[in-house]
Amino acid sequence: MTLARSWESCITTRLRLRDCVTQAFATFEARPSAVARARRFIAHTLRSWGVGDVGAPMVVVSELAANAVLHAGPGPFAITVDVEPPTVRIEVRDGVDRFPRVRQVDEDTTSGRGMQIVDRLSRSWGARPEATGKVVWVEIEVDR
Repeated sequence: MTLARSWESCITTRLRLRDCVTQAFATFEARPSAVARARRFIAHTLRSWGVGDVGAPMVVVSELAANAVLHAGPGPFAITVDVEPPTVRIEVRDGVDRFPRVRQVDEDTTSGRGMQIVDRLSRSWGARPEATGKVVWVEIEVDR
């Protein structure tokens, strides 16, 4: 199977949708600076694949990476991004088995809104356990 390099080549060559799946992976140390690196990874990867609007994926990965840094401890976390037009799927793996949840917070509270943002920007999201932690996944519809 040959993978197309961008959405445009999927469309212009009329490849079957399953032949147009694109995937990238990166690992980050759980440090505050990793959040910006994760954002850059998503933006660069999606733009190189021809995705036009990378705003929502960048915000979502910021929230998920920040959660991994704040709650997953000193170990690394990993991000996988897949594109199957018009859906971007982002997965964040870390070594902690606690699942994220959408919290209800007071308007005066200064934190705790990250998963609300993820919930609003995504088509769907969830988490699944792994042998050493969990994967939080998000699906976002984007323009090409």
